Amino acid sequence: MSRNPLQREGERVAIVDGIRSPFVKSWTTLNRVDPVALSTQITRELLARQEIRPEWLDHIVWGTVICVTASPNVAREIALDLSLYGTPGYTVTRACATGLQAVASATEMILSGRADTIVAGGVDMASFAPVPHKKALIDRLLAGSKGGPAKMLGTLATTNPALFFPQAPTITERYTGRTMGQHAEEMAQHYEISREAQDEIALASYRNAAKAIE
Repeated sequence: MSRNPLQREGERVAIVDGIRSPFVKSWTTLNRVDPVALSTQITRELLARQEIRPEWLDHIVWGTVICVTASPNVAREIALDLSLYGTPGYTVTRACATGLQAVASATEMILSGRADTIVAGGVDMASFAPVPHKKALIDRLLAGSKGGPAKMLGTLATTNPALFFPQAPTITERYTGRTMGQHAEEMAQHYEISREAQDEIALASYRNAAKAIE
């Protein structure tokens, strides 16, 4: 195999530490903790454990699938919350591979010589998933707002009440309306992949991971 063209001679990228928050059900223990605050706390603890000085941190790379509408660039928000005003950050998304993509992107930056120390991670909180209203309602309210209070009252009075019900948040595929789990189930049925075969692959994967770590 040819050498990675981005690899600096004789150097390797190392993951020196990792930390994570507890996994909990949506709308329970962490219901009032927003994604940026949770990410900031995790990053603060990680930096403290390793005694990393602010000037050592070259970049923050963060991943999220459920976009935080009030602050879509979570990585930069983490830097600001930690008073790391000179530390840039960007946020990535790649469905279920988002966290891995964040680490891969950080690795590529280090290999290419653009950074030496990076914090990479990710966050997703279904409790904070955006709840959008129907486009038809938004269009009507926008048009009504341009005609003063009287027109707005008329718009509200003549709008179908059903339009005011928000759309429930879902993590579905744009073209089919199905989730990844539903697609995986259909694929397993189509290719006649049994549950036993899936369990064997999963067990082999864990064994390979344990062997590699050892």
